[in-house]
Amino acid sequence: MPGLAGQGMYSRGASRLTWSDQDRYGLALVRYIHLNPVRAKMVRDPGAYRWSSHRAYLGEEALPWLTTDWLLGQFGSSAGPARSRFAAFVAQARLKGHSDLFYGGKADPRVVGEEDFVDTVLPKKARTRKPPSLSVIVAHVCRSASMSEAAVKAPGKGRAAAHARALAGWLAMKSKAATLTRVAVFFDRELSTLSHAVSNLEERSRSSESFANALNQHLNAIYQA
Repeated sequence: MPGLAGQGMYSRGASRLTWSDQDRYGLALVRYIHLNPVRAKMVRDPGAYRWSSHRAYLGEEALPWLTTDWLLGQFGSSAGPARSRFAAFVAQARLKGHSDLFYGGKADPRVVGEEDFVDTVLPKKARTRKPPSLSVIVAHVCRSASMSEAAVKAPGKGRAAAHARALAGWLAMKSKAATLTRVAVFFDRELSTLSHAVSNLEERSRSSESFANALNQHLNAIYQA
């Protein structure tokens, strides 16, 4: 079975599931999080950790606030086989420690993606500036969305608030102001959900020059605040 950071494919018999750069990052991040308790020697199996969502992805527990469709959909269209493949995918990395997949290429260590993507979304000047604080990023995002911080933090799945949180996560990651874990804790959201949303922003920036420019403008703005 090829590794995730290798060819970006997951073998299943004669067929293969092919993942994009953003998909690989999101899947690797979820796997990395689920295996954290195992690496810390707290449990032997990721599903044994009380606070893990691993059991929900395997269909062994119902968490109404967790959406598993996207992740399981990467492993197949049928729930049963997809869960089995996801379980095997996680087990495949049980003995791995630090993953270079969470760090960028030669252009900038803060960015996950190919060098042309780095050049598109991260201004050269921003690469050498001191990163802004997370509070500055959140304040900028709230102003841009015309929403209060409380509204962005509020429980629920409102599209505007979800986009604001994703943008905050993207800006924090690209500017190296904070990790996605910290942003997820700040907004009291599941890290895997935030990671997926951030990956979606990156995917849109690849296919839309205007959207990539809009992200660039946000990135420049937080350094001016």
